[in-house]
Amino acid sequence: MGGARGNFRTRLTERMSKQLLSPEFLLLTCCARYQLEPRQQALLERLTARPLDWQRVLAQAEFHGVLPLMYGHVGRRGIGPDQVREPLRVAARQTLARNMEFTAELGRLTERLQTQGVRFLWFKGPVAAEMCGSEIGLRSYSDLDLLIDYEAFPRCCDLLTRAGYAPQFPLSPPWLERQFRESEALHFFHASRPRAIDVHWQLSGARYSFAVKTRDVWPRAREVTLDNTLIPTLAVDDTLLYYCLHAAKHDWSRLKWLIDIAEIVRAYPQFDWQEAWLRWSSAHNPYLVGVGLKLAADLLEAPIPSEILASLPPDARFARVYDAALAELSNGYLRSPGQVVWPWRTPFYFGMTQARDRWRRLYDILVRPTPAEWQLCPLSWPWSGLYYLLRPLRLIARSVLRQLARFQAWAK
Repeated sequence: MGGARGNFRTRLTERMSKQLLSPEFLLLTCCARYQLEPRQQALLERLTARPLDWQRVLAQAEFHGVLPLMYGHVGRRGIGPDQVREPLRVAARQTLARNMEFTAELGRLTERLQTQGVRFLWFKGPVAAEMCGSEIGLRSYSDLDLLIDYEAFPRCCDLLTRAGYAPQFPLSPPWLERQFRESEALHFFHASRPRAIDVHWQLSGARYSFAVKTRDVWPRAREVTLDNTLIPTLAVDDTLLYYCLHAAKHDWSRLKWLIDIAEIVRAYPQFDWQEAWLRWSSAHNPYLVGVGLKLAADLLEAPIPSEILASLPPDARFARVYDAALAELSNGYLRSPGQVVWPWRTPFYFGMTQARDRWRRLYDILVRPTPAEWQLCPLSWPWSGLYYLLRPLRLIARSVLRQLARFQAWAK
C-alpha cells in the first residue's frame, strides 16, 4: 500500500507540474502568505524581473483576495511598475479601513450579545487574523460571521435590528422556519454603513454527512483577545476543519481560503495532527478535507506533516478532485459573475463519496427554493410548492440567456 501511495503522489506531482500555471499566477502564490522567507523573496524578485501581464496580475489578485498581501510584498517594496503599485496601495488602504471598522463593530456587538445572555462564537474575519497573529489589514473579508444557538435567533435578530441591521430578505415566520430547516445562515446588512453579518445556526451544511456538528464545537470553544476584548471563537482544530470544508464548498477556487488553511497551520506548530486527522478522515470526508490540505502544502508551502500528506486517499477520485481544484484556482477568475455552474461539474461534487450527499447537493442547487425566489415571486403559503418549479426554471433561464448573449457577441 505504501508503494501505491508513493506512486500516486508522484503521478499527482507530475500532473500538477504540467498544469498551465502562468508566471502571473505563480506570483500570486508567492505573495499569498503573511511572511516571506528569503527563498520566497528571491523567487518573487525573479518573477517580477520577467515580462508580466500586470493587468492580469491585478485581476487575479482581486479575485483571489490577495491585493493587501501583494501590496505588502510587491507594492510597498517598490517592485513592479508605478501603474500597478498605486492600485495596490489604494486597495490595501481600503482593506485596512474596512477591517478596522469591522473589528470595532465586532467588539460592540460582543458586549451586547453578552448582555443579552446569548451563547455565541465569532469565526473568520478579524478573529482569523488574530488567531494567526497577522496584521489587521492583511486579510480581506466583507462581513462578520457569528455562530449562535438556534433558540437564540429571535433575541439575536432583535439585538441586530436595534444596532441598525436588517435581514437581506425579510421573511415571514413560515419562510423563516423553512430557512432554519434547510439552510445554515441568514445574511444581515447595516442600514447606513457598509457592514454585513452572517448569522449562523449551523456550520458547513448540517444535512451533509461530512458537516461539522455544531453541538460538538461549543465545549471545545476558546477565546482570543481583540482590542482588549475577550472574543469567544472556535477551537483551533474546529477552525482548521471549517476552513477546509469552506474551501471545498467553494470548489477551492480562491487563494484566500487556502491562505486561511496555511496560516493557521503555521501559527500552531504543536497542533495534534494525528488525533485530528483520525477524527476528520472518519467523520468528515478525507477527500474534501485532504484536497484543501494538499493544495495549501503544494502551493503555499504550509508545514503539514509528511505522514498526514502520505495518508491522503491514493486513488483516482482524489486526483480528479485535486486537478479540478487546480483548474478552478488557475482559471476561475475568468468566469463571469452570475454564471450558472451545474453542480455535477464542480470539484466539490466530485469529492463527495456518499450518494445521499450528491443528491443533497443537486437538490440544494437545482431545486431548493431560496429567499431570492421568495422575493422574486411572492406566493401565499398554500401555493408555496410552486417554488420548487420556479427555482430550476430560473436557473435554466439564466443559462439560456447567457448562451444567447455569447452567441450574439460571436455573431458580431
